[in-house]
Amino acid sequence: MRTVGSLPEVWLTLAAAAAFGLAFAVDLLDAWRSGAAAAMEAAEGPGATRAAGWLRGMSVASAMTGLALLTTGIVLRWIGIGHPPIFGSWENAMAASWFLVVGVLVASAVWREWRFVGLGLYPGAVLTIVWGLRFNTNRIDLTISERSLWVDLHVLVAWSAYVVLAMMLCAALLSIARSSEKKRGRSLRLLRALPDAGWTDDLVAASTGWSFVGFTGVIVSGAWYSYLLFGETWRWDTVEVLALVVWLVLGLALHLRLFYGWRGARLAAVLSFGYVGVLAVYWVLALVPYASYHFFELPF
Repeated sequence: MRTVGSLPEVWLTLAAAAAFGLAFAVDLLDAWRSGAAAAMEAAEGPGATRAAGWLRGMSVASAMTGLALLTTGIVLRWIGIGHPPIFGSWENAMAASWFLVVGVLVASAVWREWRFVGLGLYPGAVLTIVWGLRFNTNRIDLTISERSLWVDLHVLVAWSAYVVLAMMLCAALLSIARSSEKKRGRSLRLLRALPDAGWTDDLVAASTGWSFVGFTGVIVSGAWYSYLLFGETWRWDTVEVLALVVWLVLGLALHLRLFYGWRGARLAAVLSFGYVGVLAVYWVLALVPYASYHFFELPF
């Protein structure tokens, strides 16, 4: 791991990661205690026990504290470099973490059932920040191709789609876990307080369309930016080819849902496969040391 620099936004982001880690730990404890409460109520009747409601408030407070620290770091970075901090691996780690946590807080405030996604997205934010430390955290001037509002729009669409896809992955994995519980005839204590099988199956079914539309927006905005740079909307570079594969997988899931009525764990498995490809598009080709975001010079 790289030595952490002295820039204030780096330390603020690390402090935010600690807060997100605390939010995850509290959420995990809340789910465990709530699962125990649900099991006791099933055995002894309603009112037998009650989960500690203050845990939820503590989790939200910790996440909002971390978000405030991270937002401050992003603002300082923005002021220091004169443009949105969305270029380079470290800045993308900051942006991704910000979108993930905002997604958890907004979704859980609007839909109560969405609270469970913090169990997946909070540690995702922490790991993203830690992984970003492997790369240069210094403030670097933009190249000419990066000085465009269109690339800012492309990144905004990409990270917005990313958080939706990450949330849907949590729902898909929960659906698969519920299916496994049904086959075994017993439930896991940690999952007892999370949304039931019917809710997760409905969400996974509905998510196919949102996933496809969101990733389509990523590809279209990227194609337009490529056209502005090179006069071509498609250049067969590594990221674009892998993005096309992911888009086809998500399209296949949508097709299976609409025309063959797929639901539940098998639809969730197809979507999960697509989400693994999403992670590769966003991170594996972008955050591997010495690798470019795009390789534009393939002779095709």
